Amino acid sequence: MSGNGNEPNGSVVQVGVGFVECSNCKGSGRSKTGKSRCGRCRGKKRVLAEVQETSTEKK
Repeated sequence: MSGNGNEPNGSVVQVGVGFVECSNCKGSGRSKTGKSRCGRCRGKKRVLAEVQETSTEKK
């Protein structure tokens, strides 16, 4: 998680540059249950995967 403070579940936070990650599914594109895709991140799974790789290098 980013150090921007605690976002409520389901909120969308900025990750990297111009990308959005949902705290509800941690950017995985799926809900906490892992059964259904998160509506907020639907279709962004591919992009978020790239962002997570770059964000790990920054940390």
